[in-house]
Amino acid sequence: MHAECRGGAARLSTSPRPEDPAPVCGSGPALPPRGPQGGARGLRNEERGRERMARRGKTHLRLASLNMRGAGGDGLGGVGEKWMRINQILRENQIAVLAVQEAHLSNDRAATLNTLFGEYMSVFPSAYPENETGACGVAFAINRRILKNANCQPTEIIPGRVLMLDLNWPEEQPLRIVNVYGPNVARENAALWDTLRTDRLGAGNRQVDVLLGDFNIVDDPIDRLPARQDSACAVDALRGLVDELRVRDGWREQNPNTKSFTYLHAANGSQSRLDRIYTHMVPGREVDDWDIKEPGLDSDHKMVTASLYDNRAPFVGKGRWVMLKHLLTDDQLVGEMKRLAAAMATEMEALTVRTEERNPQTIYAAFKSDLIRAVRTRAKEKIPRMQKQIEALRADLQATLNPPAVAHANAGGEAEAESQREHHAAVLQDRLLRLERKCFESARRTVAVKQRLYQETMTKQWTRSAGTTTMAVLCA
Repeated sequence: MHAECRGGAARLSTSPRPEDPAPVCGSGPALPPRGPQGGARGLRNEERGRERMARRGKTHLRLASLNMRGAGGDGLGGVGEKWMRINQILRENQIAVLAVQEAHLSNDRAATLNTLFGEYMSVFPSAYPENETGACGVAFAINRRILKNANCQPTEIIPGRVLMLDLNWPEEQPLRIVNVYGPNVARENAALWDTLRTDRLGAGNRQVDVLLGDFNIVDDPIDRLPARQDSACAVDALRGLVDELRVRDGWREQNPNTKSFTYLHAANGSQSRLDRIYTHMVPGREVDDWDIKEPGLDSDHKMVTASLYDNRAPFVGKGRWVMLKHLLTDDQLVGEMKRLAAAMATEMEALTVRTEERNPQTIYAAFKSDLIRAVRTRAKEKIPRMQKQIEALRADLQATLNPPAVAHANAGGEAEAESQREHHAAVLQDRLLRLERKCFESARRTVAVKQRLYQETMTKQWTRSAGTTTMAVLCA
């Protein structure tokens, strides 16, 4: 099964423009009418400008993998309500390509999604033949805000289990991404990796650049809590595939001794890092920004992310610091600004002798430094309470999973301490997931309110969404 999709914004009409009417004023020479040659030249210039804009791509490409644990209840157009939230995940996290497992998405429902979201998101599914909307299934969700003109070619390797995506990034360089969802049964899990290694992805096939998904297996005991070794046959099969493809687990390489998990088993509190991203290194490309975070969806898995960087692109720094616009209406900060400005004016008026250390320029520079410090302090104070709680829980979770080494009097004391940490980590993870879902839904409600307020009014909120007629319905 092979498909092709070319995304892109709507093109401007290239129909000839009518000739300009003759001038009615007699003063001055009459301008020549705009003939076919002049119009064609103008249109060619417009085409060149659009081509330059199309070539001006991103210097990095953010990838992610998420097991969404089913599509949820029926939403708009019969599509699972969780799928209606995938677009928000792409937008808020600036993800270009999202690999989804347990997608429960048929081709018909994917077509409905592509119609609803238009130029904002494209979805390529691979459904499980035995139960298309009720079991397994993998898919790719493409953020068309970032990959607007990308030529994406999905290829189904194993229906419902393995889906491959080919695209060009950057520009004409091929990039191959493989999304996998491993079976729970160890024997079937091992058979999948062996099949991919010998028949589908191994020798004789083009190099895989990124292998990501829910592997349902770990190859190191540190990736489970409590620590244990997985089935030897499945581990050996996965390692054989990884070696054959010459890919590596970048997150583990950057965090060799850190414990962090992507899956929480609610029944017993055990955790594991089942979701991973393996990458193949090529000259001119780097992988960084490895992260594990809560998606905001109702899922027992976290989302894993990483970014591909093009080293040949011009270096782009972080830019200058700017003040957040909403702070301009903060009464407390405005009062502090006035106080600092008044103090600066008073100091300048009292200045009688100019020196290298004390003059209007140094006084003004000190005022700017004090003002920036005050703005940053106030910005930290105005962080939403929910976000502060999330950050505190994340810090507490990492401290619980990775405590400093402490000597215990006996093995029993160490086992008891490990059991307590396991229970505490499960409680913290559950709280964190709940808060992230609450924050996610709050952001969704904010977008819905703006759509209702500004729909069909001359505001930037409406003009930005004017390209897709269904956006107001999606946020309802």
